[in-house]
Amino acid sequence: MALQFGDMIARQTELSFAAPQHFFITIEKLPDIVYTVQQANVPVISAGEAILSNPFNQTRSVPGDTLDYSQLDVTFLIDKEMKGYRQILKWMKGMINPESFDQFKEYAKENVTERPDAREPGFLNTMSNMSLFAADADLKPLAEWKFIDAFPISLDGPQYDSTNPQVDYLTATSSFKFMYFEHATYNNGAKNNDII
Repeated sequence: MALQFGDMIARQTELSFAAPQHFFITIEKLPDIVYTVQQANVPVISAGEAILSNPFNQTRSVPGDTLDYSQLDVTFLIDKEMKGYRQILKWMKGMINPESFDQFKEYAKENVTERPDAREPGFLNTMSNMSLFAADADLKPLAEWKFIDAFPISLDGPQYDSTNPQVDYLTATSSFKFMYFEHATYNNGAKNNDII
């Protein structure tokens, strides 16, 4: 039976849409810092496809068997003490140990991750769960994207420009890879039981 236009309008979601402001990032590994997000992309998810063929030279696409997540890119405001920027910089240097082999050992000791599935505790200590929160105008959360086992893969520094007559606050952009993400919604600031 075809859906009638009146039925379709009755099923439409409430015409109250999410504004693209008021986004924040929290990182479990960095509990003292909340990043005020200026720009973020919720990563693209690709399911892929599998091709089935038959003897009659016909092919058919069916759903694939893996999900691929693109990277998370976040531009955030830099506080005047540059704490947020420095923490991600320290995280990256601790993971990669560019100056000495001791950097990784020291970083892994400082950032112990207690996990039941920890087969390589040093390696897992370089990752952290992180959450991107969308909030309404009253700063009550609307939605949360929780990124599991995330780690930074790039960080650009602030861009200084003294010729600009208006005050533009300094920002930095960081990109993260992660295993997967979960999505949940909030109602009047309380988390709903609807994690996907």
